[in-house]
Amino acid sequence: MIEFIKENWALIVEIALIVYAIAKIVVNLTPSEKDNLILTKVVEFVEKIIDLFIPNLKKGGGVHNKNLFKK
Repeated sequence: MIEFIKENWALIVEIALIVYAIAKIVVNLTPSEKDNLILTKVVEFVEKIIDLFIPNLKKGGGVHNKNLFKK
């Protein structure tokens, strides 16, 4: 499994970005706030996973800007 990820990481990232873009378009086109909340929770979950693998290197150990994906 790890070998597959190492060999195909660029494709995995590309697919994830495409899925996010399509989800964001659908969320923006629907009047419901429920789907907005679901997408926000998914993005926050992905950010937590990324933070586990990629340390925060800001001077003083600051925090990441969690408002990047919120309106």
